[in-house]
Amino acid sequence: MDPNGRVLAQRIADEFPSAAQLMREDLQELADTPSDAISSEKQAEFLDALVYEDAEVRALYDEHQQLLKSVEDAAAHNIQLRPELEYARQQTREAFEDARATEATWQVVERELNEAYKVRSNF
Repeated sequence: MDPNGRVLAQRIADEFPSAAQLMREDLQELADTPSDAISSEKQAEFLDALVYEDAEVRALYDEHQQLLKSVEDAAAHNIQLRPELEYARQQTREAFEDARATEATWQVVERELNEAYKVRSNF
């Protein structure tokens, strides 16, 4: 490899550490071939080598997976609690309706008591 080639290879390795893992032939093929002419399998290999092997990207991906798992676990837990919530909701609705009925009954009773008090106080 000529000195310029080494310098270029070192610059590529410095700027794209994950590309340093690729063989020279793969890098040359990547550079020389239009992206639409590279097979999807080969593109996937390059993507894995350049992106998913990068420590920072890998850490973000792992964090994303962990957050996704915690959200899925919370959703599963919520689904387990749903019957209990529906029961509590029904009980609350029935208690509210009972309270409204009692309130309506109380208004009638209060009116009757007021009438009875008026009649009694007139005697």
